[in-house]
Amino acid sequence: YSMSCFVLAPATCQKITSSISNYWWSSGIDRRGMHWRNWPDMCLPKSQGGLGFRDIKHFNLAMLGKQGWRLMVTPESLCTRVLKGRYYPNCDFMSATKKKGASHTWRAILAGRKVLQMGCIRRIGDGTPTNIWRDQWLPGGVGLKPLCRKDGAVAEQVSDLLISDGLSWDDAALDQNLVPLDAAAARRIPLGRSMMDTWAWSGERHGLYSVKSGYRMLAASEAQQRDFVQRKATNSNHGADPIWQKLWKCKVPPKVRVFWWRVLNDYLPSRANLHRRHIDPLSTCDTCGAREETTFHALVECTYARRFWIRLRELTGVKLPNLNPTSWASAILDNRICGVNDQTIILCGMWSVWRSRNDRRHGKAPIDMAAVIDWALDDCFHLSAAREKTDGNGGPSVIQRWQRPPAHTLKVNVDGAFSADESSGAIGAVARDAEGVFLMAMTRRLPAVASALAAEAEALRAGVQLIHTVTNGPVMLETDSLEVVALWNNRATQRSEFTPIFDDIQELASSFSSFCIMHVKRTANMAAHACAHFVASSAFEVWANDAPSFLLQTLQDDCNHVNE
Repeated sequence: YSMSCFVLAPATCQKITSSISNYWWSSGIDRRGMHWRNWPDMCLPKSQGGLGFRDIKHFNLAMLGKQGWRLMVTPESLCTRVLKGRYYPNCDFMSATKKKGASHTWRAILAGRKVLQMGCIRRIGDGTPTNIWRDQWLPGGVGLKPLCRKDGAVAEQVSDLLISDGLSWDDAALDQNLVPLDAAAARRIPLGRSMMDTWAWSGERHGLYSVKSGYRMLAASEAQQRDFVQRKATNSNHGADPIWQKLWKCKVPPKVRVFWWRVLNDYLPSRANLHRRHIDPLSTCDTCGAREETTFHALVECTYARRFWIRLRELTGVKLPNLNPTSWASAILDNRICGVNDQTIILCGMWSVWRSRNDRRHGKAPIDMAAVIDWALDDCFHLSAAREKTDGNGGPSVIQRWQRPPAHTLKVNVDGAFSADESSGAIGAVARDAEGVFLMAMTRRLPAVASALAAEAEALRAGVQLIHTVTNGPVMLETDSLEVVALWNNRATQRSEFTPIFDDIQELASSFSSFCIMHVKRTANMAAHACAHFVASSAFEVWANDAPSFLLQTLQDDCNHVNE
């Protein structure tokens, strides 16, 4: 509660961080263990080599950003009206300043505004209140703004870049005022009929602020700044490393995954590592007397480890592959070297070998080797059974096929296609009646589209436009995009980039006696899929009554299935 209302002092953040770090490395707050890695790297996501701990300062700001977001999206609330009357009566929240004598609460809200300024974006309606050069409105731009003002640019508001009806972009105005990169990004913004410009959060598909995405944005910005100071090459999106993704997806107990994370980073207290850190005067192996007890030696080469792997092979048939001492830890996670089932047994075995080594070193009675192997096998068996139960009951999968709509109802199947290399796409729609008779179909190219999801949303609008003048009865729309259906169902409470499209669909569908959008699998949407991937000589084509030749076989297959 305190972190969501007030800015924590740096000393308080440091104390919380120290408590977390001490507990992690030593299993106790009052005990001091060896901290093998610095805290900023520990706070990296698991997919980037960290453990996903929260940076307390950034988490505090992300939680405070939630308060500022509520002031932006609920202007009618009592809290918003009181704070606006007191601190920013003549401007909006994003332009408010810190006044002398302001309360601690208001100062905290302004501190949390930092994350909102990084990720808030204007959803374009008529474009009148949004300034081209000062406001954040351009997805994909640096700071969500245009790179620079082009020579000869005269437009100031986004409305100056739209045609008079506001339904599409003015290509001439875009080319005159924006550099080509920004003009291409603007053309990919969906537009609708009549909607005021609104604030939305760019870090989520649904356009609503979340503490999770706010924290990620702050953490990514901090990582970029740290890389810049250290003069490191940084990835623009801080992409995930495949080796870490494989590790955290391994079907082994969590303690084994964390153990292997330490192995991959060479963070185990082997005698060689302790000697290198000037903690242990010797680096020799206590068990076999080898010159250096490295992590690889302790888990693979030591006499006890060798006996363990020989015994494991005799009982299970699982053989430890030939491993290189420099890349052995990552090689075990490579499916080409070690199968998935063997990985599970080997990783659990590695953990058991290390545990037995620690027991011997600290004077405890060593665990019987047969008991260790039995534990590893039992654990793998239970995990495998749980995985099969999660994946399904093992029965044959039923292929979903196209079904006729209820009597007197029209069904329109829609689909979108997307080319990431060209940032373009295509959409297709097929309308059939309750008897499965073909009525209409269309296909259209999208010269500028932001994503595959945007193409699916455009396909929904095209499907409604195809038949809104044909019938006033009930209409069903089917798509194979589950995410766009979820956005449609929650459109009243969300601020997604497809809101202009959904508003158009709702207005056009108001003439139908009933209307719904449903999700189906690709196998039940093959006709629309064929239309979306049909390469025609023209950018837009419609067929009525007579189906195009490329669609005949798909329509026949759907009808044959229905008649079976």
